[in-house]
Amino acid sequence: MAESKTLHGEGDRTPTAWQSRLLEALRGDVGEAGPEPAGGGDGAGRTEVLAFELAGEAYGVDIRDLAEILLPRPATPLPRTPAFIDGVLTLRGTVLPVIHLARRLGLPPVEPTRASRIVVLRDGEGCVGFRVDRVLGVERFTDREVHASDYAAAVDPRFLRGIGYDRRERLVAVLRAEQLCDFDLEEA
Repeated sequence: MAESKTLHGEGDRTPTAWQSRLLEALRGDVGEAGPEPAGGGDGAGRTEVLAFELAGEAYGVDIRDLAEILLPRPATPLPRTPAFIDGVLTLRGTVLPVIHLARRLGLPPVEPTRASRIVVLRDGEGCVGFRVDRVLGVERFTDREVHASDYAAAVDPRFLRGIGYDRRERLVAVLRAEQLCDFDLEEA
């Protein structure tokens, strides 16, 4: 790849080989040829969002916050933690907390299927895993296409960055990864 795109936003990390392959595979899943040149057609800033499904609706997070996507696996439950925390699992020697994202957002949980995944997001120096119903792919929005909104009354507004529409005109609620990862074990 001739492009020097970063996954972490500040130019502080360049994608590793597996991250580049993941991005290309996700773009291929949604029928995209690849990234547009920097500065795209209308001159607006661009945001790439990993879109996923929760309770039948589309949500997403900035792709720069993505560490990896895992097949579902059992987590070890932790006593006296909020209901949205599934537990922890070990990933390459590191303990990874796993959050049931639908519960975290106050949405009705859906039974896991073969399409369910754990989306691992960066949280400062560490990572947090989030169970999602299904990964939809990568969507690309200009900054002007992600609007602030009171879209989802069930979703706490501190989690919602804005909304946009994907290529199929489906509403995608773009979430703030840093807020999702910021929780207190004493939360109910």
